Amino acid sequence: MRPRGEIREAIAQAIEQLIVERGFVVDGVAVDGVTWRDAAERAQVGFDMAQRTVENMVRAEQLVRISSTKRAGSQHWEGLYAPATLRKPEYLDVTSLHDVMPRLIAASPQD
Repeated sequence: MRPRGEIREAIAQAIEQLIVERGFVVDGVAVDGVTWRDAAERAQVGFDMAQRTVENMVRAEQLVRISSTKRAGSQHWEGLYAPATLRKPEYLDVTSLHDVMPRLIAASPQD
C-alpha cells in the first residue's frame, strides 16, 4: 500500500485540529464534524484536490461523514466529517441494525 500523500496528511491534520479547536470532541468522541472546505482552508490546499481527497479518505474509512450543513447563502448541502478514530466503535450503521433487529424481535415477549 502506498504511503499517505502530503495532501492527505495535511487534510487529516486540519480536520483533527479544527474539531479539537471548536470543542467537537466529548469524552474522546467527535460529536460534530467540519466541512472539506474548512479543512482545505486550514491545510492551504486547493478546493478541488481537498474535495477529492476527502471522498477518498471516506472510502478508505479514515474519515466518517457525521452529518451535513448548509452554509448561509448556499443552495447546496455540505458533509461534516470527522476522523474515524474519533467515532465510537459501537456506532451503529444500517447494516448492523439490519443484523440486530431479527434478534430483538425474536427475544421480545410474545402475547
